[in-house]
Amino acid sequence: MAQRIPPKLLEFSRLLNPKSECDYRDSFKVVLDVMEKVLNEHSAKRWNQMEHDGNMLFQVILLRGISIGRLIEDKSYVNALDGRQWSITVDPLSLETLVRAQFEAFCLFHHIYLKPTTPAEREMYYLLWVIAGLNKRQKTVSRLTIPALLRKAAKEKIELEGWLDKLWANAEYNALDAKGKKAVKDAVKDKEYQVILSTGSARSAGWQALFKRAVPTDAFEQFYMMLSQASHPSNVSMFQFRDMYKDGTYRSTAYFALQCSTILIAFTIRDYVKLFPILEVVVNGLKEEHQLLINNLNIAFRGDDYTLNDIEEHMGLKPSLIPGFIRVPFPGPNLKDT
Repeated sequence: MAQRIPPKLLEFSRLLNPKSECDYRDSFKVVLDVMEKVLNEHSAKRWNQMEHDGNMLFQVILLRGISIGRLIEDKSYVNALDGRQWSITVDPLSLETLVRAQFEAFCLFHHIYLKPTTPAEREMYYLLWVIAGLNKRQKTVSRLTIPALLRKAAKEKIELEGWLDKLWANAEYNALDAKGKKAVKDAVKDKEYQVILSTGSARSAGWQALFKRAVPTDAFEQFYMMLSQASHPSNVSMFQFRDMYKDGTYRSTAYFALQCSTILIAFTIRDYVKLFPILEVVVNGLKEEHQLLINNLNIAFRGDDYTLNDIEEHMGLKPSLIPGFIRVPFPGPNLKDT
């Protein structure tokens, strides 16, 4: 007699490998709810400035996820002028634009808060981020006329000098070779912050390179380019927009974006809990099928070194024995809504 699979494992399998639009929405809602719960449980923490800014990145990813959840709602647009309804309201390009914003925020969060191996390395990445933002704000000073904004800009200029002093005094910066120091100085000059330390030197990097440091796989090789293309009104994006509605693939494209958001949120939850281990008690108290979902989205794409917790061991499971566990596929063109 075949062994009966426990309902919680069947539910986990459905969420990990969704087959219908309903399944994709449910899987997304689980990770979004977990993210909000983690944020809420951590809201009473007293932050230093660097921690506070990391928490803001976490909130940005959450709020964009909430917006994505609203955009995937299947509601007709009603024109109040004459009562007409327009049924095509799911917009994959808007969804992909928000997923791109999540992608960048996750890359930056992992780059600054998880990847560094020393406090000085983390500080250097953080300082570059802060300095780039203040430098860009200083570019607008010549166009300001409101006294309050001019006073604020003058204050920020003084703050900027203080942040620069910290950067030039940073131990990791001072340990760089001449080429690495030049790369850092060039980043400051160009108002950029995507710099990676590498064996005593440093180099500038794009978003895709930062992402691969957080998710060591080639599975997302063209991912950022695809999301960027959706975010800009290039001619290519316009005929893609036309074709997806013409051939009916706009829904599967939208749900592809939804699953990408689900995965990015699962990555962020895992990293945030590793940054603030006090939150382990929160995720360990979730339903077992929800812990399994977040854990295995990380394992499937990032490997066994990126587990959330030991839920499989706690339940006496191995991923290969869990029903439905595979390297997570993206949705195909023929989703069924249920």
